[in-house]
Amino acid sequence: MGRYECVKLLSKVTSRSPRPRGRGRLVGWVAGYFDPQARRFVRVDASLALALDLRRLMRPQDPTIEPFWNLVSTQYHIRVTLKLKD
Repeated sequence: MGRYECVKLLSKVTSRSPRPRGRGRLVGWVAGYFDPQARRFVRVDASLALALDLRRLMRPQDPTIEPFWNLVSTQYHIRVTLKLKD
C-alpha cells in the first residue's frame, strides 16, 4: 500500500431491513488496510450491494377504481475507497 507495509482485514457486512412494507438486504465486504508499525489504518475499501422489494396496497379515492398493489424492486451496487489522512 504505497510506502506502508499493511495487513488487510476483511469484514463481511449483512443487514436486513425491517419489514413493515417490504424487504431489503445490504450485503458486501469492507477491507481495512492496517499498518502495524504506524498503528493506524491507511485505507478502507467497501464493496456493497443493496436490494429492495417494496409493496403497498393502494386505495384510490375514486370508488370506481379497485384497490391494487404497487410493487417496486430495485438494486444498487457501490464501491467506495476512503483514503485516510496522515
